[in-house]
Amino acid sequence: MRNARAPYETEQRALLNCCLKPMTDHSDDLTCKELVEIVTDYLEGRLPPPYRLRFEQHLMICPGCSTYVEQMRDTIALVGALREEDVPRPAQEALLRAFSDWKRN
Repeated sequence: MRNARAPYETEQRALLNCCLKPMTDHSDDLTCKELVEIVTDYLEGRLPPPYRLRFEQHLMICPGCSTYVEQMRDTIALVGALREEDVPRPAQEALLRAFSDWKRN
């Protein structure tokens, strides 16, 4: 029997390994944490060219972040295809409550 969590755990290990690499003399290299903080700007095309270049250079050397960005793209595509009537009423109400509370805090 195949372990259903294996791909997730492999991705997490790859991300952790990238984040724990010793710093080199490339002080301008983007870290995994920084990439996660600006992924929305990247996906929406709002990063200035030098930042976009650093972002894409990081993706070339970090399989964990590459997987993360692809998962974000997939999530956006799936959520974008979701219509309000596709969401069950109890789920809609729970989401509205959660975001209402979040906005107050």
